[in-house]
Amino acid sequence: MKRGELRNLVRILADELTEAPEGLFTDVELNSLLNISQRVVQRDLANYIPWYFRKSKELSLTLSKKVYSISSDFLITDFLIFEKIVPNVLQSEARPLLYLEPKDIWLHEKVGDTALVPKGWGYETKDSVFFVPTPGQTQSGVLKAFYMMRIPDLNDDTSDEPPKVATPLLPEEAHQLLAIDTLRQWFIRDQSNLNDINQRYREILQNVILQMSMPGSIRSVLEIQKEPSEKK
Repeated sequence: MKRGELRNLVRILADELTEAPEGLFTDVELNSLLNISQRVVQRDLANYIPWYFRKSKELSLTLSKKVYSISSDFLITDFLIFEKIVPNVLQSEARPLLYLEPKDIWLHEKVGDTALVPKGWGYETKDSVFFVPTPGQTQSGVLKAFYMMRIPDLNDDTSDEPPKVATPLLPEEAHQLLAIDTLRQWFIRDQSNLNDINQRYREILQNVILQMSMPGSIRSVLEIQKEPSEKK
């Protein structure tokens, strides 16, 4: 769906077919809510169909360089979070690098230690990572990172050409979830009862997961039904 189509669907579901009658949302306000809802829907889907949001990137390391910028050193522009980093070798038994918190670096690196392939990694900042031991050689594509992509905002109604994204990078089956979650925000503002709309969201989410799931790779969709019911 295009962003305009999603706005129309929200209004149809809310039984309000005209723009901005007294007390309701304008197009600009709905655009903002749809962008918020994209994050909510991605979070919910990523728990069950992580493969859809997973991307990979070969990483090159530089002699004696410990900290690397995700955006400028690794040229990853759609980064949300790393899933794992592994040695970029053909052997299927290659183990992922150990994830470390900065406070635990001293357990795995002594002053002056270097390695052709580091053993551990962690976040230095939200846009940079460190490796231990410090790389002992400049190597191209020595590591392979698997990460979750960040979905861009819906910032245009008609064009799919970057950077104007009209059709969301969510699976088409999940587009209705954007409208339903936006409607939840609408109801919160109006202090309406959310039980029905929350139940509808869970039902659609379950259907999307069933359509897109890979056997053996996700949690049972029945777990969705075990979530605590909202208080009336």
